Amino acid sequence: SVAAAGLCEWVLSIVEYWDINESIEPMRAGARQAEMDLSDAIDAKNGATRSAEMAEAASNETTEAYEAALLDKDAVVAEGELCVRKLALAQRLMASLGSEGDRWRSAIVTLSIDHDRLVGDVLLSAAFLSYA
Repeated sequence: SVAAAGLCEWVLSIVEYWDINESIEPMRAGARQAEMDLSDAIDAKNGATRSAEMAEAASNETTEAYEAALLDKDAVVAEGELCVRKLALAQRLMASLGSEGDRWRSAIVTLSIDHDRLVGDVLLSAAFLSYA
């Protein structure tokens, strides 16, 4: 009958849908699981990228601090070398002035005697000029 043919077609379509659904449903579940795995992998990649960026920033800061420390060290070494040269020059000067100390002491004694005699020498010179 015609009514039974429509019903049979509907039942056959439902059976065919059921068969297709039975084979597709595990694929859908696999796709959902693959999407979740992909989302987890993307999150892990983003976390690793952030960690790498933080490590890179820390590395850059450490490198800058190291370079600044090297510049400071070089400045201190240069200043130390300058001080060593100044010390050597000062020691040479002190050594050369050490022998001058004896000469200066004798000059001080001579100048002291000349200072004590200065008033008399001036009076003698004035008398000589006034009677000459």
